[in-house]
Amino acid sequence: MNQVCIIIPVYNAFQQAQNCLESVLKHSPADISVFVVDDCSNQGTFAEYLANSIRADSRLRILRNQHNLGFVRSCNLGMLELAGAHDVILLNSDTVVSAGWVEKLQHAALSRPDVATVTPLTNNGTICSVPRFCCDNELPRGFSVDEFAALVEEVSMKEYPTLPTCVGFCTYIRREALERLGGFDAQAFGAGYGEENDFSLRAQQAGMVDILDDATFIFHLGNCSFGEAQKELSARNSALIRKRHPTYFDDVGRFCREAPLYDIHSRIHYGIIRRWTATSRLNMLHILHNGPFAERHHPLGGTELHVQDIIKNTSQFTHWSLVPTESCYYLTAHLPGFDREFILNRKSVWLLHLLKRDFFDLIHLHHAKGFNFGELDDALRAHGNYVVALHDFYNICPRVNMLTPTRKHCSGHECTSACSFGAEYISEYRRIAAELLAGANEVIFFSQSTQDYFKRILKREFSSRIEPHGIFGGEDQDNRSTRVQVSREAPSHVRALKVGFLGFVPQHKGSLIIEKLLRQRILPSGIPVEWHVIGTLFLQLPEHVVNHGTYSRDSLAGLLSKVDLDLSLILSICPETYCLTLDEGWNAGIPAVVTPLGAPAERVERSGAGWVLPSLTPQAVLEKLDYVATHWDEYTARRRKIAAIELISLGGEMLSYEKFYCEHTPWSRARIESLIHFLEPAALKAPPIIRFHRKIMRYGLNHSIRLLERTQLRPVVEKLFYRVAPRRMVQNFKDIRTGLP
Repeated sequence: MNQVCIIIPVYNAFQQAQNCLESVLKHSPADISVFVVDDCSNQGTFAEYLANSIRADSRLRILRNQHNLGFVRSCNLGMLELAGAHDVILLNSDTVVSAGWVEKLQHAALSRPDVATVTPLTNNGTICSVPRFCCDNELPRGFSVDEFAALVEEVSMKEYPTLPTCVGFCTYIRREALERLGGFDAQAFGAGYGEENDFSLRAQQAGMVDILDDATFIFHLGNCSFGEAQKELSARNSALIRKRHPTYFDDVGRFCREAPLYDIHSRIHYGIIRRWTATSRLNMLHILHNGPFAERHHPLGGTELHVQDIIKNTSQFTHWSLVPTESCYYLTAHLPGFDREFILNRKSVWLLHLLKRDFFDLIHLHHAKGFNFGELDDALRAHGNYVVALHDFYNICPRVNMLTPTRKHCSGHECTSACSFGAEYISEYRRIAAELLAGANEVIFFSQSTQDYFKRILKREFSSRIEPHGIFGGEDQDNRSTRVQVSREAPSHVRALKVGFLGFVPQHKGSLIIEKLLRQRILPSGIPVEWHVIGTLFLQLPEHVVNHGTYSRDSLAGLLSKVDLDLSLILSICPETYCLTLDEGWNAGIPAVVTPLGAPAERVERSGAGWVLPSLTPQAVLEKLDYVATHWDEYTARRRKIAAIELISLGGEMLSYEKFYCEHTPWSRARIESLIHFLEPAALKAPPIIRFHRKIMRYGLNHSIRLLERTQLRPVVEKLFYRVAPRRMVQNFKDIRTGLP
């Protein structure tokens, strides 16, 4: 094997550099030379910073430049002078290497005679990044650097695919390339950024290649090399590369589109799935209509955010989600640090074959919209271990919210007269819903009123529980002080009654009523009213309305304390199944005036911490506000009752779900290998045209065309190639075909 030495340029950031050096000395061969070039760091001397035990290592030599030469010249000093006639590994000082890294990089470098550079995989290295491609990744949760590197090596096929450029965090450079090209262009690239790309492109012009070592992983902290100057250097040197190598950025873009590393990523993803599933309590699937993190049909709503909270906060389970579109299912593994998405064709994947006990221990159905209701019912009941959460009324109302097309509340019996559904359709729809709920281990309702709706309409009993939602912070944060504050000046002709609307308020939550209310600035008694919007209200707001805009959950308590509302208004024209904004208002000590429908009315009547409207009209709302403003003793008494309400925090809610899921752990666990084998054909078997493109990327046109000539699919593949390949590649293809014997 060729001899190799390691070059590590250092400029400040001594702690990261020491971590890097410790890992290098731990994981490198005993006979290797390690050169550290301290580029006259202005925060001290790196050699003096190091512990004596590190400096005593015989493999280590530390050179400090008398003047700051810049990153590129420091690299050239190491590669062209210190390394002698050896190959070099140029390593950033903000990396951490793993076991066997030198030997594996050498093996890749000698895998073919025309290699100029080898780049390993990393968490933060654009086209060499894993587990997410072209992203800055954290290490997957539960893995150390060594453990993740071992997984990468374990699943590697040592394909060593060709790259459009090396990536500079760690680059193995053959001595032949250095002798032919003379190192980096220090005069052109100055302080650094892009010099390794220019080197790669010059090597390619000389007939050499840059490859990826898909068996080696090195951790890269990233963004430590150039600090605040990075943007300026990037812009300047990118323009220089574009001028010198006009096709470079197009080639990189094509590399990203054609995804020749897809199989490598898939194997790593499957390895993470295996590891995470083996250490988790349950392999569980969430079924819902949208999201949970990506918008599939519309903006994310309460159901999707609830599923997000479960995925993020119940870490002892492996979470998957299944979301339908018209043509496919999105099956996503929500793994620590990244999501792995599988797109399954609805025409070829039956839910009965996907929702199997071999694949998932427990299924949590949150929403069935977008699925074939009957097919979903059959698949879930065949699985046998599932729970259902009822976030709205879709299981009894095809229109979801118990509203007619004219936005009137439906009692559940106007389906044929008001909504134009056939009687047989509604009867069959609800029969399936009743079977689905009756077959569940448990049905989760978020309020008693919702449970009453379902029992009344479906006329069935279910094994059920009522599980209230938790608010962000809640009892875990010190935001209860306003809940016990009851001494307030009564509204008068001088002081306005401060009334607010919280959260996301579309039409079915009363935006049309609110639009009429906002025109009124004076209550019937002559007391002024001051309107506040905290959230999103899809209306053209009058100038006198105070619009606080959207908010984050962690900032809401502080915002409400600052605004200091007298009342919140909840005016949904459909029955809500819980209403989290009611809790958020109560948490800030704000009584509520609420709709007479659904959970808000039930909860206000039970607690006494507000008022229930007799009807949902602007006039009824104004009269109730006027009543509150002129009966301040009653207001004070009802506000005082808020302090007695037991609000559940998000953390408390998630602990309840952890316990709930554990209660439904099956005796026999799902076999993750079965699920992976089910998914592998879609993930690892690319169509012929993609496989042909990958052969071109790996072996070049000449070799790929000869392979094509030997296959029976030649006419089909060739036709597809002419249709979808880049124009320049097609012309090269034709030229080479013409010259072949």
